[in-house]
Amino acid sequence: MSSKEKKSYEKKSYEKKKNKTRAQRHANNQLQPIYRLPNEILEIIFVLSRPLALERPVPGTADFYFSYMRASGVLDYARLLGRVSQRWRDVTRGCPALWSHIYIHAGVFPVFGRYEQRHYEMALQLSKDYPLTISIAVGKDGCMPILRGPLFAPHIPRIRALYIDMTSSFAMSQRVLPLFPEVDTPLLEIIHIDFGCSAPVAAMYLGSLAIDYAQDIPGVAGGGPRQHKRLTRDAPLLHEVLLEGLGMDNPHMMETGASDTYAVQHLGPAGVHWENLTRLRLPDMPVSAASLVKVIARATRLTELRCAIHEEMYPEDLIELMDEEDSFSDPEDERSGERHDTDTRQGRTPGNAGLGLHVFPDLEILHIVTWALDPGIYDSDVEDEYGFPTNMELLLNALICPALTQLSITRQADELFLHMLDEYSAGLGDESQCRPGAFKLHPPLRAFLQRSRCTVRGLHLSGLSIVQQELLNIMQLCPDVRTLTLTDAVRQMSPGFWRALRQRERGGRHIYMPALRVLNVENRRESNARSGFSNMDVLDTVESRWPYRKDVSRKYHETRDMILVRVMHHPEPVRAPKNARGTPQHVLEARMRERLRMVQSRKDIMLGITELERGPPVGSDEDYEDFDDYDVVLDLDYWY
Repeated sequence: MSSKEKKSYEKKSYEKKKNKTRAQRHANNQLQPIYRLPNEILEIIFVLSRPLALERPVPGTADFYFSYMRASGVLDYARLLGRVSQRWRDVTRGCPALWSHIYIHAGVFPVFGRYEQRHYEMALQLSKDYPLTISIAVGKDGCMPILRGPLFAPHIPRIRALYIDMTSSFAMSQRVLPLFPEVDTPLLEIIHIDFGCSAPVAAMYLGSLAIDYAQDIPGVAGGGPRQHKRLTRDAPLLHEVLLEGLGMDNPHMMETGASDTYAVQHLGPAGVHWENLTRLRLPDMPVSAASLVKVIARATRLTELRCAIHEEMYPEDLIELMDEEDSFSDPEDERSGERHDTDTRQGRTPGNAGLGLHVFPDLEILHIVTWALDPGIYDSDVEDEYGFPTNMELLLNALICPALTQLSITRQADELFLHMLDEYSAGLGDESQCRPGAFKLHPPLRAFLQRSRCTVRGLHLSGLSIVQQELLNIMQLCPDVRTLTLTDAVRQMSPGFWRALRQRERGGRHIYMPALRVLNVENRRESNARSGFSNMDVLDTVESRWPYRKDVSRKYHETRDMILVRVMHHPEPVRAPKNARGTPQHVLEARMRERLRMVQSRKDIMLGITELERGPPVGSDEDYEDFDDYDVVLDLDYWY
């Protein structure tokens, strides 16, 4: 046998053995339980295994999803499952629920190419008449040209959920509102839009709705937007409206002037049925508390609410309240002044008298955003002199939420404006000057929580600029909180805050939030950390409040009882204890680092500390040029 014949024989033998092994493996696989399941069970498994990027996409998931699909060599998740075997391919092709979730790439990532219609023809065909869940990552190709194009336009009536991500810079000039003003969407239940870079364009649409109310438009009964400007033509099942990325902190939002004409009540005639809503995230464009309560009072089925209000009471707000409750006349009038004093003593104020009380039995998540134009509002004497509360107090006085579990309060403002007035508000943070009557957030919040009798387990306070003592008083109102997030919540966070977390009652129970398991403290603005704290204060609190236990299992990190502590701040130098005066600073820092490593090595806790570099002195030219720029000089957040 020649060498050539020998190689040919060996090759044929190898191929025969390979085919035999493949057949044996296939026969063995057919005996596995997964291959013996009925097709109906496989369909249920496939549907339940859909990635979260298809079920509930959020900004950022598009990059992950398309990168994964591109690495897999397929266009969507259903095709990926069909690659496993011929049977799985047949099952997926016969499962319309699996093809009903479509993620459209509209040119947001150049590496993935541009939008091509042929990529989605198969999904629309195999989904048959099943309700569609469409997610769009908007880029160069836009959003509405795709939805109103020849491929998707016939399928608009069967859209159940619509998620639009416009956070890409390519979507800056893209228009997405109104959505479906000329087509009925009888199955539409969810609208979730993150406007991102296109926020000014969307804000101009919302502001333009007021023009239709101000003009006498023929054919529009009772005032309202024109038909071609309606958000939806008819969506009777719509119960989730989430409009995000429309905040006044966007540098381009102020230029549009849309916030001057925007009114939340205009969304109702534009196609939103308030009585059907269960989740509502309104744009972060502030309105008065009175106009907001008028609208949400009809949405009694809400489980989640995000709203934005003015922090200050404007004259038009007072006029609106007086029109609703004419018993509150001008306090300068002698007779009305006497009546005003009597009403105040009896607990009747323009807040609770004009707006009333509204019960939201299912509301679990409440996020209130306040927009401030005056950093000294918490120290205003308007309420003390006239009895007029802030918009925050008006709103809280009108709500009863017995099912509330998560509460977030965020204070936004023009950062440059607040920074220029840091010197004005610096002395107001001195706790020695603090008196209970000066607190503006704690009293209405306490009344709201006591009236609601709810159990708050998550508390998020951001940008409030309150004094530290008021923060501690608020923390005492929520003893069941497990997750606490403080982002520039106080003007000056001192070591006293961390000492307060270590305090216990006689029985050993912690005074402040005994159930706390997750603590996130971020002091990004240096003006909020003049009398700051050191890393040693954090370590003292962690070791005292959550001491090390020897019975901790090695798999403790897999349990739900793990302690998470994350701190980002401008640290103060480590102070030497009384019995070690004169110790060099570098020695104290080395001891702190060693102690930090010991805490981070524990199995029951995850501790991360990020140190920020202190900027130039407040008021300097360099400070005004780049007041919000900071550098991370040491990142000890080891699990990220």
